[in-house]
Amino acid sequence: MGKKYSKKEVRSKWNDITEEPNLIYRNGEKIFNYSGFVKGHPALRYFEYISKIMLEDFDVLKRIGETPGNLRKDKSFDMDHEGTLDISGKDEDLKITERRLAVALYNSSHHFRFGKIFDYETPLKEKEASGIGEIDLLSKRNEEVGIIELKIGKSQKGETLFRALMEAYTFTKLINKRKEKFIKDFGLKNEISFRPIVLTLTDSFCAENMHMLVNGNAPNLKDLIIKMNAHLAKIEILPFEFYAFDSENPALKQDEQGKIIFENSKFLEVRVMEYDYR
Repeated sequence: MGKKYSKKEVRSKWNDITEEPNLIYRNGEKIFNYSGFVKGHPALRYFEYISKIMLEDFDVLKRIGETPGNLRKDKSFDMDHEGTLDISGKDEDLKITERRLAVALYNSSHHFRFGKIFDYETPLKEKEASGIGEIDLLSKRNEEVGIIELKIGKSQKGETLFRALMEAYTFTKLINKRKEKFIKDFGLKNEISFRPIVLTLTDSFCAENMHMLVNGNAPNLKDLIIKMNAHLAKIEILPFEFYAFDSENPALKQDEQGKIIFENSKFLEVRVMEYDYR
């Protein structure tokens, strides 16, 4: 059993990561991935207490994305991805990872409930030294572009809904700062709106968190998401959506062109569940 943290310790750790709003999602990785309950409060989950803190300090979340920092200005967001990855080992050893699943979804050219994937690993930073990460997936549905954070792990390490929430929120606000450039780089229509999305599989730890959210077992987290949505609406960003493929980790393979694809194309026929928290 891991170390338990008190309210005071969690609050202190939150205060330590607020200096650089655009990097809160990264610098707060440890506290966002805490599982279990706050020390001395056996009914208070960590993510519920952190949600309460963030509701109280919401001005910090408003500042995320206000200053572009090292966000792309000259380099293109479109890297002309071809759906290939350098894979060592044989096809039968092609273990699933978030990165490989993302590429397989891109190569499928399938129209999912959340849209059709048109890019993966979309870079945000102008210079390599920047701490800003990459967008896992981009989807297009009518005039909406989904900024997708993909989580498939079965343990809380790096895979919680809370962490995904912060990544999607941050990346969507940042890309919104370069909306005109983004539209030009990908050749899209000017009328698009961005929407943050978290995508997972139903047997993942992230999906377990989603169940808590929709079943009323995470009231503070729900209030935080609703407040995030209200703030995003003011800058013409659509509210969060949460989806899961009703499946365990699908088998992948590499074709003759080096593209990562699904070993069984029937995976594309599985139900895509929306976790409606509203």
